[in-house]
Amino acid sequence: MRYQYHYNIDDMKFSGFYELNKSENIIDFCKSIIFIEFDNKNKMFIDVKGLGHIIIPYDKFIENKNEDLKKYYELSLKLMENKNYIIEKNHNGKVDWFLDCAYIVNNLKTNTNHIERGNYYCYCNIDPYILKKMKVSSDENIEKYFHQLSILLSNENIENLSCVNNIINVLPYVYNIIAMYRKYSQTSYYDKIEKLITKYFENENSDSDSDTDSD
Repeated sequence: MRYQYHYNIDDMKFSGFYELNKSENIIDFCKSIIFIEFDNKNKMFIDVKGLGHIIIPYDKFIENKNEDLKKYYELSLKLMENKNYIIEKNHNGKVDWFLDCAYIVNNLKTNTNHIERGNYYCYCNIDPYILKKMKVSSDENIEKYFHQLSILLSNENIENLSCVNNIINVLPYVYNIIAMYRKYSQTSYYDKIEKLITKYFENENSDSDSDTDSD
């Protein structure tokens, strides 16, 4: 097995949000979102686990109303220490690509979460040298993609709200209630993850400074 690091590929910027559940020796990859800015920051490649990928003009990504996705993008940038390289893994002629990003680990046994780095879990399902030749997806496919993404993220959030699920078939205005709970729940979730990321990198920088001082 051979690893090769590719730096500054046509000014591409890589980032990923990666979250997994761990219990004993079992690992469940529960959330993976890859973002790649390219073509002089004119295009954005987005790959969401369970949905697939799309290429969208960067300005359309910024203008898009899906605030959940934008928040994941902000968090992905925080998880990447170096956004200008990607890792090629060659195993017996089979090539895979990975991002060297920190990732969130949910410990199901202790019901806690923390951040780790290493193992190159964040799989990138695209060859960056092919990506730069690809065109933007059609308006129809972009609209369909974001509609499906909205449903996917909504379902993920609603699954954690059993109290809301219990009244889905009772109240005619339940979807308004779900939207309120979802907004509150996700804001709380994002804040928690953001604090974890900030604390993690503060500790890493602190350890690095200590090592430098001791030399």
